[in-house]
Order: sequence, then structure tokens, then C-alpha cells
Amino acid sequence: MMTQEQNEKVQDIVRETLAERFSSDEFVFDPIVVVPTVDEFGSDASGETYLRIIIVFDGDQKRLDSRWTSSFIRRIRPKLIEAGHRRVSQPVMGRKIRVVESVSQMAATTPRGNH
Repeated sequence: MMTQEQNEKVQDIVRETLAERFSSDEFVFDPIVVVPTVDEFGSDASGETYLRIIIVFDGDQKRLDSRWTSSFIRRIRPKLIEAGHRRVSQPVMGRKIRVVESVSQMAATTPRGNH
């Protein structure tokens, strides 16, 4: 189980690392979602908990440095290990408008049962 304080610490690490590369005039990274997930699938499933990090951004995707973001996990991993989180998957980044559209589409196509 991850405490709120631990979750906020991971978010701070991600946010601070993003701020080292991108100005607030270029991009807004919000929300940053941290999801503790149990590794239970595949032949190498360990049953251990790892962190999934989802970063939603608002800004011109053409200005997002893909070389920098593709190595983002290497940039944050030492800080996360220092904070006590050894297992972290590659963070996922999504543009705000696309995330909102995807959620809206899912909601529109999800069958509604009697609750």
C-alpha cells in the first residue's frame, strides 16, 4: 500500500525532473498520476508491486523532445530508488485533449447496467 505522502513524493520527483527540461510556458504537466500495480501477468510475473506513472500534458506536442522523454525513466529512477521505489515502469505521457477524448469515448461506448 502506498501512502498519500509517498504518492506525492513520486509526483514531486516527476514534476521537478520535467521542470529541468521544459518551461512552464511550453507545457503544463497535470495531472501526474501514480498507480501502484501488482505484477501478475506474463511468464516473469513476480507478484511484486511496481509503480505506473501517467503524465498528462498540455502544450504543443511537436515541441516535446522525444529523445529526452524516451529516456525519462533513466532520469527519475535513481531519485525513485532513493525514495524507496525500486520497481517503476516507463512513464506514459498523453496529451490532455487526447486523454479527455479517450475517456469521453470510453464513457460513451460503455454499456450501462442497472446499479
